[in-house]
Amino acid sequence: MVWHTTLCLLHVDAGRLVMTNPIDAVPGMWALTWALQVMPVFFVVGGYVHLLAWRSAPSTGAFLRRRARRLGRPLVPFLGAWAVAEVGLLLAGRPPLCSPRCGSSSCKPRRPRRSPSRPGGTNGGA
Repeated sequence: MVWHTTLCLLHVDAGRLVMTNPIDAVPGMWALTWALQVMPVFFVVGGYVHLLAWRSAPSTGAFLRRRARRLGRPLVPFLGAWAVAEVGLLLAGRPPLCSPRCGSSSCKPRRPRRSPSRPGGTNGGA
């Protein structure tokens, strides 16, 4: 938490609240990010615990079944609630929370459509 706050320099610039990133401004700051990152620790510890669970399982099939149950238990209600929300939005005439995109393996929030600008900088005025 402390490391993240050192990377956030919040200030007012021309009447707007701006958050800058000091990594670009402070020489050598990028090297500190390599040493002080927390996420790699979570991945290493998570991988180690996963390996211990796999080794302690009586068989690979038993490990996969137990893992699927542990991951599926919270996932199924979440996907069900999401499906209900999507159907509700469709029935209300609203755009869905996410729109599937060809070639994408993840859900990306929809962006509002902008009308194309006309030459001269107007968007359809007289």
